[in-house]
Order: sequence, then C-alpha cells, then structure tokens
Amino acid sequence: MYLFLDESQDAQYFVVGAILSEELLTLQNIVGEIRTATRRLNLTVQEFHEAVLYRDQPRLLTHAIRLLTSTRSRKGRALHVRPDVEAYAVYYIKTASEQQGSGLPGHRLMVVYQAAFQQLLHAMPSAVGPLDIVYDTFQYAQRLHPRLADDLQRWGPGTLHWGESLRKKPLQLADLIAGTVRRHLQGDRNEGRFEELGKILRLCAPLDGIKSG
Repeated sequence: MYLFLDESQDAQYFVVGAILSEELLTLQNIVGEIRTATRRLNLTVQEFHEAVLYRDQPRLLTHAIRLLTSTRSRKGRALHVRPDVEAYAVYYIKTASEQQGSGLPGHRLMVVYQAAFQQLLHAMPSAVGPLDIVYDTFQYAQRLHPRLADDLQRWGPGTLHWGESLRKKPLQLADLIAGTVRRHLQGDRNEGRFEELGKILRLCAPLDGIKSG
C-alpha cells in the first residue's frame, strides 16, 4: 500500500492530509486526470497546490476534488465513489500563544507532525499490509525522519521516504486534502469541496495534550 502525506497550516490549525491506495499507478492516474482537465480548461498549472488553486483557479480546484473522490462508469455516464483510494486527515488546534506567530516554530512543528504521523498509522485499516510512505519535504524533514522511521517500525512493516511534489506527484493529492480540510475547519464552505472529499475521507479526532518535549 502507498501512503502520501502533506501538511497545511494557518494561524489556528495545523493539518496533515494523506491519501492511501494499493496501487501507485492509481494515484498517478488521478493526477493525470486533473492534468487533462487543466488542459481542457485552457489553463497552465505546473503543480496542483490547494492554496494556489483556491486563490487563482477555484473552478479547477472543485473539479480536482471531484476527480479525487469519484470515477465514471465504463460508459462514461454515472459517477461512482472511488473504491481504490482513501483519504485521511489529522489536525491540531494551536494554543493561544502559537496562534500569534506565522507558523509553528521548528521544534514544536516536529513534535506536532510526529503526533499526527502516529495517529495516521493508528487509523490505517487493520489489513493494510506493508506501507510505502512518502511525505512532502520541508525544512525539518531530515531531522524528523529518524523519529518517524522509528514510529513506522513499531507500527509494522513499511518504508519511509520524503520527496518533492513535482517528482512524487501523488503528494499533490495529499496537498489538496490537507488544504481542503484546513479551510473547512476555518468555517470556509469552499464550494462544497469538503463535503465532496468526505466521500472518501476519514477525519481523525483532533490531536490533544501534545507535550512540548
């Protein structure tokens, strides 16, 4: 099984979004379908990031979420919920002092990210089997990696890598999930995108009681 993770944060929330599928090709094909939709709309988009699409191409963002959750029948008429992908999200509500800054400071970010990673592992289906996990690289990824690798080893068989979304394209789907969930938590209706995403989404309980150490 393949699991891709990305994070999104604002003044109040830190969210880790994830997408799971048995086949890597399934996730790559979804990105390809979004790329095809982009060309049909005569748009030029290098990568699919929720923040950019929300600001510049909301119509494409809405369509991208629909392509993420649904597939057409062989005759191309009826839409069906995708049976071969699952979305997950874990979120953390920042403390009053943390909401004063532009983002979580480095050490705190690593603590919260690791707690989110652990909760995602616990949320995995019992028969999921070995996990091939890729998370989007960020400033503290190299320092955090050994901690996440230890968590994965305690959970069960699997591999862990970080990568860039331009090369590891399914990371862009995790970005769409994380951003859509974060806006929902803010109270943004975002054209029903969260409700659409809910067809395949498991929104985990908020992280609570995370120690600073």
